[in-house]
Amino acid sequence: MAKYYGGAFADQAIGNIMTEGVFPVALHQDPRYFVKGTGGFSNRTGYAISREVVTRGDDGRTHFNTSELARDGVAQASPTSTIRPPTDRSEIR
Repeated sequence: MAKYYGGAFADQAIGNIMTEGVFPVALHQDPRYFVKGTGGFSNRTGYAISREVVTRGDDGRTHFNTSELARDGVAQASPTSTIRPPTDRSEIR
């Protein structure tokens, strides 16, 4: 059980480092969330959801959020991602 927890923890840590540090610096993106202070509930909710796909760049314009979307690929490619419990109990021997 500890091996699985350690693998999951390492995957999360690698993903966070890549998403919040390495990718934004390399791609000149700003990973922070900027609050939209105006508009109704649905307008602000749509804006919050869109931040998963769109982010601000260092130039102040909006860009495709490559750093966030590439996170899962990097975490899955890490050596710790091979340490996973079987999804089907019949695989346990």
